[in-house]
Amino acid sequence: MRLSAIWLLLIGWGAGCADVTPSDEGSSTNNVCTLIGCSDGVSVKIHPRNDSWQFGSYSFEFTFSNTRYWCSINIPEGVSTNPSVSSLLPCAPDLPAHFLAEKKCDMSAGVAQTDCDSIDDKWLLYLNVDETPEYLTVRMKRDNNVIFDREITPTYSDVAPNGPRCGPVCNVGAFDLIFDE
Repeated sequence: MRLSAIWLLLIGWGAGCADVTPSDEGSSTNNVCTLIGCSDGVSVKIHPRNDSWQFGSYSFEFTFSNTRYWCSINIPEGVSTNPSVSSLLPCAPDLPAHFLAEKKCDMSAGVAQTDCDSIDDKWLLYLNVDETPEYLTVRMKRDNNVIFDREITPTYSDVAPNGPRCGPVCNVGAFDLIFDE
């Protein structure tokens, strides 16, 4: 009896992963759903126009959803030149932001190689926010001089990684912030 209950539970769970939809001809079709997840949020890539950050002491102020975050780092001392290693941008309160060295991979064989080299003094700063703020304010200083100060209104789109009939549907945005050094 116990095995029957487990078998029925597994069958019921499996049925929840299939979307049975009537087709135009009146019969039904099965759309198999995957279990890929997603979450609402916005991703920001911040970098100078030529991706070369000038050396110095950088401070960042990010404001969204009525919270202000302060972050600081010294470039080049605080960032890794290893193209496989990201460098956390220290922020208070904590914020998922990190620098990643820009890399160049050998494409001579027509396929990207896993052995890539970093490009000297070129990094990209990534900020990932797990919510959908109406606006995001970014203020950057280098050696106490303001080099960027802007309020951005993100544009969001619905994304359904498993297809529109299976869910989940997430509201996501992404943009580049390019500044002149």
